[in-house]
Amino acid sequence: MYKVNKPNNFFAKGFYIEDQVRSSNSKIHNEEQFRIALLDHAKKKEQSMYDGWDIDDYTREKEQEFFQEWTEKQRRLKEGTFSDLVQYVIDERINLSLVKPSELTQEDFEDDNSPKFLVVQNIIL
Repeated sequence: MYKVNKPNNFFAKGFYIEDQVRSSNSKIHNEEQFRIALLDHAKKKEQSMYDGWDIDDYTREKEQEFFQEWTEKQRRLKEGTFSDLVQYVIDERINLSLVKPSELTQEDFEDDNSPKFLVVQNIIL
């Protein structure tokens, strides 16, 4: 787990979460909106991952393990610290975009220094 420094201006401009599949629809301006957007992301990702299983993967043991893992992730998002939120962003490889996800291009994703993204590592100590 990383120790996170939450700068006062982290939410000032507002941003979107984006992972090229599941994105937030509205700008995030505070920690509660961030938490809600990440919870929504987690629920959608859990469902899409579960739906993508092969028919042979649907065993009681695998399902129980899978849902326990995602229940724990969602619990940390609901009850956790700001550091837990940032850790989820890192673990799930989520982008924090300063523009609407629908306005991003492939070139934006290929540019490591694109000004359209917040650099998560900048808030990690």
